[in-house]
Amino acid sequence: MTIAHLADLAHMSEAAFCRFFKKMTGKTALQYINDLRIGKACQLLLAEGMPVSEVAFQSGYPSLTHFNRSFKARKGVAPTEYRKRG
Repeated sequence: MTIAHLADLAHMSEAAFCRFFKKMTGKTALQYINDLRIGKACQLLLAEGMPVSEVAFQSGYPSLTHFNRSFKARKGVAPTEYRKRG
């Protein structure tokens, strides 16, 4: 899901959508999308036996490096450590 796609669904320009979204939620659309991706990753890490690289892909991250950095920044631990603590 991209901001452009969401703006199109709302029949708004990207800039107008971003302003509206931030005003209504207190988060930028990108922050919200990343929170959803990390939430899905957490579910997959705990429920599935799939490799972390597949969890990253299934959560919308095309790069394992970017996924690991984003996950650790939001959760304070690496995905593998999160899974171990489960």
